[in-house]
Amino acid sequence: MKRFIATRRFKTIATCIAILALFAAGSAFSGCSVPPEKMEILSLEGLITVRGNVPFNAPILETDSRNFYVLKLTTEQQRMLITPERYRVIGRLYLDDWNGKPFAHLEVSEIVRLNR
Repeated sequence: MKRFIATRRFKTIATCIAILALFAAGSAFSGCSVPPEKMEILSLEGLITVRGNVPFNAPILETDSRNFYVLKLTTEQQRMLITPERYRVIGRLYLDDWNGKPFAHLEVSEIVRLNR
């Protein structure tokens, strides 16, 4: 009688492990099949300043509603940049780390200096 109970307990444990393994594998594969995020293009206006300490500084756009974005500029765009100054920026929004913290980034495709 005891042998029958031990066999049943083993089958129950093995079944639980198999179910957990299938669940883990299913989660891993479903995570890989998620379509890439849609690229969001934004047009924003605000004050651009350079913040942070060298070599970890970056141009930051602060909008009138006090939202902050790290700007990823080309070398050409960096050369024409005057700070602090107001600009209109068009670019792709994405999330990345800046100085060890998650921060909104904007990959700039167009930047225009605004007249005061």
